[in-house]
Amino acid sequence: MELLPLLCLCLLTRSGITSDQQNRPTVITVEGGADAVLPCSLSTKENIEFKLFVWRKVAQKDEGLKEVFLYNGGIHYNNGRDGQSEEFKGRVSHFPEELEHGNASIIIRNTKISDSGEYTCQFPCLQPPQIFHIKLVVDPVLKDRRRENSPGSPNVGAVVALIFLFTAWIGIIVASAVFVVDVILQVRRLDNKEGSQDPGNPPREQLEKLNQMTVKA
Repeated sequence: MELLPLLCLCLLTRSGITSDQQNRPTVITVEGGADAVLPCSLSTKENIEFKLFVWRKVAQKDEGLKEVFLYNGGIHYNNGRDGQSEEFKGRVSHFPEELEHGNASIIIRNTKISDSGEYTCQFPCLQPPQIFHIKLVVDPVLKDRRRENSPGSPNVGAVVALIFLFTAWIGIIVASAVFVVDVILQVRRLDNKEGSQDPGNPPREQLEKLNQMTVKA
């Protein structure tokens, strides 16, 4: 049973078959750590439950071709089939209920920066064979931008402004308190000065001498 899919793959490789989708790649952008759905659907909407489709990540400068997901008539990497690249194990799945509608989309969970790149979704045994190109961009900055713009996140400018206003308010209170204390001290000095010059109010020492003389008498 597995000879037919392998034969189809060989024919696809040797013939270099292309499709309209190659010139119109779909770009998917997600933030790091989020799940990414890579779309792949046949325009005919035909049932692909018993078909073969293969997801691969195109080779890049520092890494070779990656086997992302393979489905062959109900057998796939998540139910016993071998061959999936290590970094995608346990993170990639398809949508079984959508197969009857020709939908071979997959979801990559907990995306990483290293997941960024170009992916292909191939139907090598269809007539004519189909291939779709999807570009995944995992943006580490996108998450930080969303956090900054979220309603619950603190705004640095607003925090600085509040600190400045609070500091100015404290300064005004302190200055007012110093002014009030100074006024009170000046009033007391004036009262003391006027009291010492008033003949109707003899100094305390004179009062004490008068009291002593009265006692002796």
